[in-house]
Amino acid sequence: MILIVGNSGDPHVVSVAKELSNLDAAFMIFDPFGSDGGISSSIAPGASVRVGRAQVPLGDFRSVWWRQKPRSVSARTAVDLYDDNFINKEWNYFANFLSAETTQMFSVNDRDRANYADNKITQLKIADEIGFKIPPTLISNNYEEICEFIDNNKGSRSVYKSFTPYMPPNGLMTYTTVIERKSLNKFRELVGSAPGIYQAYIPKDCEYRVTVVGEECFVVKILANTSAEAMVDWRRDVFSDMYTLGTIDPDVKDKILRMNRRLGLCFAAYDLIQGRNGEITFLELNPSGQWLWLEERLKLPVSYRLACLLAKRE
Repeated sequence: MILIVGNSGDPHVVSVAKELSNLDAAFMIFDPFGSDGGISSSIAPGASVRVGRAQVPLGDFRSVWWRQKPRSVSARTAVDLYDDNFINKEWNYFANFLSAETTQMFSVNDRDRANYADNKITQLKIADEIGFKIPPTLISNNYEEICEFIDNNKGSRSVYKSFTPYMPPNGLMTYTTVIERKSLNKFRELVGSAPGIYQAYIPKDCEYRVTVVGEECFVVKILANTSAEAMVDWRRDVFSDMYTLGTIDPDVKDKILRMNRRLGLCFAAYDLIQGRNGEITFLELNPSGQWLWLEERLKLPVSYRLACLLAKRE
């Protein structure tokens, strides 16, 4: 049996569950924030974990898909924010135990490995070691060093990226942002409050989103010219008509798969750019990246292949 840890209303979960049903593969969706019977763990006497409305013993599962996402609510007060943060932390605490209890199962992805791979600094370091070109990068909260880095990017703009997503209560997401030396002084205190990723902006012909499932790569070419903002970060205009099926050189595919193996991942979404000189540059990867909007637009069989991977069917 397959255990899916995620929101039962998540369209990605729904899509993969449909494919598993078509394969006649037994599965259970465990939704931490749903009403499906919850989870129980008895430690003494004896140790057991039972999941879902049917309270299926954890030992009955043979593979697990970690599609767990934080609960998102519209907080009305500061207390609501604290409550929501507490609930997410409590579930993560138990999920860490659940992950440790499922280490012998086939996992997409192993939770510890996914957490390790999710670190953007680690990604850049390993990508460089694998042989990818990466943008000139500074990780810092030192205002003077950041200014010097920007000044040294002669003839090129610089960009700022956060390590983790930032979404305040108004729902606005922080994306990759172009920064200029002359305006940085206004944010001096904010810049010094925490380290961030500062990179040279790479002028590009196009971008690639490469979704890896097992040893398969599903390549989408992105022509992010719908707006000036999308040219910097296409996610600002994610539902625009800018996607086509793409191809990458065998050498690039080999680097992606080697990086995935080194990180211990079965699934990941890679973001690459192709410079105006044709050279491919690694930007980042997401070990639990979204794919469904591309699957629906371009008829990519990502959900099917992921279901096959979980069911261990070719």
